[in-house]
Amino acid sequence: MAISFETLRRLQEDEEKNKYTLQKIDDKFYGHIRDYLYEIDETYSDEEKENIEKVIKKLFKLRLEKLIKIARLSLNTQMSVENSTLPEKKFIENIKTVILDYQKEIDKKTNPLKIRDSKTNKDFVKVKFNTDVFTFVMEDMKTYGPYKKNEEHIVPKNVATLLLKNKKIVISG
Repeated sequence: MAISFETLRRLQEDEEKNKYTLQKIDDKFYGHIRDYLYEIDETYSDEEKENIEKVIKKLFKLRLEKLIKIARLSLNTQMSVENSTLPEKKFIENIKTVILDYQKEIDKKTNPLKIRDSKTNKDFVKVKFNTDVFTFVMEDMKTYGPYKKNEEHIVPKNVATLLLKNKKIVISG
């Protein structure tokens, strides 16, 4: 792909027109940009180089914003990464990983060690006992306990709710 100022302006305009779609560029596009910048350094005036660099920065900014949107939206849907270069695809995957890690961290803070059993679809919580608790039976007719003071256990959420209400536990993290 031959890079010229006109090519860059056209790409920039196309990126601006299509808010949610990346414009098709070659996987070696960024290398071509680097080569073009070396080439113009010797042959263009400072003002021309400045204009070219502005267009390149704007083009990169537009693509970056779209890549971040695509990463965010593709967490919940099968959004296409069509027209992205290999480095951009890696970038999208890295952003998705960062977002998912952040969501997990927030979930840990807001739902301390809530664990979902995929077989029973029940939530469990890690708790620490403030006091000794004798064996007891819940409405599901399952027996829980005995538990000793300062022990940590993972218990069903409904059990944790009851024990928390009776000040027998704290949620541990």
